[in-house]
Amino acid sequence: MPEAPAMQSEQAEIALRQHHAGARLLLVEDNEINREVALELLHGVGLAVESAENGQLALDKARNGQFDLVLMDIQMPVMDGISATLAIRALPAPMNRVPIISMTANGQPEDREACQRAGMTEHVSKPIDLSLLAEAIERAAQPNRPGARSASTSPSSSA
Repeated sequence: MPEAPAMQSEQAEIALRQHHAGARLLLVEDNEINREVALELLHGVGLAVESAENGQLALDKARNGQFDLVLMDIQMPVMDGISATLAIRALPAPMNRVPIISMTANGQPEDREACQRAGMTEHVSKPIDLSLLAEAIERAAQPNRPGARSASTSPSSSA
C-alpha cells in the first residue's frame, strides 16, 4: 500500500533538513505567487534561498554568487530558463557545474529533453510536490551522477 502524501511530504522535509540544511539555493521563478510558495517551502526546510524573477537576473546572480543548487523555471520574460541554463553552463568553474533542476508545467518528453540538452540536471513538474522535489535534489546533489532522471507530479500539470 503506498504511503499517504502527508507522510511522504513529512519524510521529504526531514530528508532535506538532514542532508541539505544551509545549502545555498537560487530560485528562478517569474510568477510572484509561485515564487512566494516555493520560498516558504524551501526556507521551511532550512535552505538559504535567493530568488530571481527571470533568467537574466539568475545569470547575474550566478556570476556574482556561489550556489549549491538552482531551481529554474523555463518560461520567463527577458531570458527563459533554457537560455539561462546555457549561459550558466558557460560560466567559469565551479558555477558552471552547479546542479540545475527545471521546474515547469511543461511535462512533455520533448520539453524534458530540451532541458537535458541545455544542461539541466533534473526535472520536476508544477505544481511542485515536496517529496518529488526532495528526490530530485537528492539525485542532483550526488557527485559524479551517471545521468539525469526526472521527477514528475503529473504530465498534464499546469502552472
